[in-house]
Order: sequence, then structure tokens, then C-alpha cells
Amino acid sequence: MTSLIFNKGENAMKYPNSVCAFLISICLLLGFTACDSGASSETSSGPPAFVLSWGSSGATAGHFNAPAGIAVDSSGYVYVADSGNNVIQIFDSNGTFESNIGTFGGGSSVDGKFNAPQGMAFDGSGNIYVADANNSRVQKFALGATAFSYTYSSKFGSPGTGALQFNGGPTGIAIDDATGYLWVVDKGNSRVQIWYLNGAVWTQFTTVGYYQAVIDPGAAGNYQYNQPWGIAIAGTHAYLPDTNHYRMIRIQLSNATPNLVWGVNGTADGDLGAPMGVAVDSSGHVYVVEYSNNRIQEFSSSGEFITKWGTSGTGDGEFSGPMGIAIDDTNGFIYIADTGNNRIQKFKK
Repeated sequence: MTSLIFNKGENAMKYPNSVCAFLISICLLLGFTACDSGASSETSSGPPAFVLSWGSSGATAGHFNAPAGIAVDSSGYVYVADSGNNVIQIFDSNGTFESNIGTFGGGSSVDGKFNAPQGMAFDGSGNIYVADANNSRVQKFALGATAFSYTYSSKFGSPGTGALQFNGGPTGIAIDDATGYLWVVDKGNSRVQIWYLNGAVWTQFTTVGYYQAVIDPGAAGNYQYNQPWGIAIAGTHAYLPDTNHYRMIRIQLSNATPNLVWGVNGTADGDLGAPMGVAVDSSGHVYVVEYSNNRIQEFSSSGEFITKWGTSGTGDGEFSGPMGIAIDDTNGFIYIADTGNNRIQKFKK
């Protein structure tokens, strides 16, 4: 598939209007769009308001060692992948510790334990899937009859670069509720894998027409990724932060093919600095966590810049290498894993 990327800045090429019209018409016919992330036609109420934060450096409940992934369940409880402590911590919406999955301490390859957990996702039954990065696998935990009563259920993945394997990951994970397929970011192999449960066996999706991955992390072509980290699914699309290409990629779920790219390396509105976490709210707005720019940007579903917040620091609303994001649409809260500051920050939309 051919793409058209319009560059910004003083070196951008300028074309006559007739040529621009022709190029745009070709781009639309091909069904692939590259967005310059300019000002959005959607109105913005401004950045979310800071509410509270919790956590500090440590290895006990309520403390963190590089919190990475973050997720919110259907009851509004907050799950934090405490990657350095190799545990999932569970909190209420005010930061009160409730329970944990796994155990605090050194990384372990034992089923039900972790080594540097990263992303998480819930299915419609409340079961949780955890990207167990340094064990090169995804683990599923089944929800029991009482709150937070999770038990190990199954796993898939092994170290390597071949099919059914992960390298330097997995990191991000998202579930397509319509099909039940798990989309898993294989960071070290610079690809996305699609999995499903075939009876009792986890299987990688291979139906013709589904584009699973491009391993080659070379030039930033339409189908090439370079160390992506997070992923989110909303409606008919998946959204992938292509971290080392400093851009976002929107992917059509029906055929796993990219159909929108936006962002370039930089600090201006719409530019992206090592995008890692991503979440989509009920309005279809896309929130991107920028690790190196220490901020969050909000975009429309077509990649138009809406608003931003955050800067480098340790104060309220400031960040140090943030990674994860989760949205509680029911209550209008946004949670950020402020990784370098070993804390969680909560904002109100």
C-alpha cells in the first residue's frame, strides 16, 4: 500500500494548489492517511485537572519500583504493574491498597508470578491478562467469586524471534471485545501479534488477510515498527505508539492493516517524544503518554491535536518518564503511571 507523508518545518516542500489537490485525492482513494496533527476542529475544555497522587519508592504495598502498565476494572479499581517489584498492585480510586497479584520480590518464571510485568487488559468476564515481559509470555488470571480473588489460569509465549515467541517483551496488550482476540505488542521483535483461545490452546491468528507483524525495524514505512510499547483498541481500530519512530499508528481491526499515521519527533503540539502508553476514551479521543517529553497529549481519532498537559518535574501534574495510562470513563478519571517518580497520578476530565 502506498502512503503519503506530509512533512512540517522549514524544509517541507511546497506544491501548487493543483498538485496538492491531486495528491490528496490519490491519498483518499488509497484509504491511507498521514496526519500532520495540526489544530483540531473539535473543541477542548482544556487539560484535565490534577486530583491526587499516591506512591513512593519502595518494595512494599503502596510503594513502587518503576510502575509501568496501569489498568482500571469495571468497578473503578486501579491495577498497577509494579515492574521492578514484579507484582500487580490493586488500589481503590483514592489510592488505598486493596490486594495484589503475584508476590513482591525478585522476578520468577513460576506460573502466577512475574518478571518485570508491563501491560494489562481485562476481558468481559473480569479475567486479567498480564504481559510478563522478562518471562516472554502473557499470563491469564481468572476472577473468582469474590473481589480480587484471582487465580492463575493459563499462559502463552516463549523467548525468541519466531512464531509464538516474544523478544524483549511482551509489553502492551489489548482485547478486541467483538472477537475476543488478544493483540500483544512484541517490543523486541518490533511487531504486533494476534492471539486467540482455541479450546484450551492459545494460538496465534494466521487467517489470510490478517497482517500480524513486520519484524524489520528499518525505515519508518507504513508497515514497519521500531520498538513499540503500548496498544489500545476502540471501535474498529487499534492504536499503536511506534515508540522509536516517534509516531502513532492507527490499525484497522478487520484486516490488521494501518490506515493512519501521525506525529514526528519533537516537542511542539502534535509532535511525539518516545510515545509509550495509549488509551482511548468513550468519545474516541486518543491519549498518548510521551516518555521523553514528560507529558500527555490528547488527539482526535483522526490524529488532530486537542490539548496537552505535563512537564518534567516532581510536583503535582509533573512527570518523570511516564509510561502507562488508564481511563475510567464512568467517573471521568485518568490515571498515569509516573514511572520515574514511582507514583500514580490521578486527573479529572
